Amino acid sequence: AALMVADEWQGIGIGTALARRLAADAAAVGISRVHALIGGENRTSHALMRSVTRIVSRLFEGADVHVVGEISERCRPMATRS
Repeated sequence: AALMVADEWQGIGIGTALARRLAADAAAVGISRVHALIGGENRTSHALMRSVTRIVSRLFEGADVHVVGEISERCRPMATRS
């Protein structure tokens, strides 16, 4: 899945809500990690990834960063929390 919010809709929580829902839906079907390709200078997207995951790896490739995150407990459905 991909996540993108149009410029005119950024900064009002839409991306955060979508990312949390995506993480919760992934966790509900047994997915525990997510991968993202984020522009190296896109601080907002990096912060968003940190808000829904615990970052476990970063691989810098040119201007982009491959980020892997473990879905955080607050995004998991209650039945799957440890």
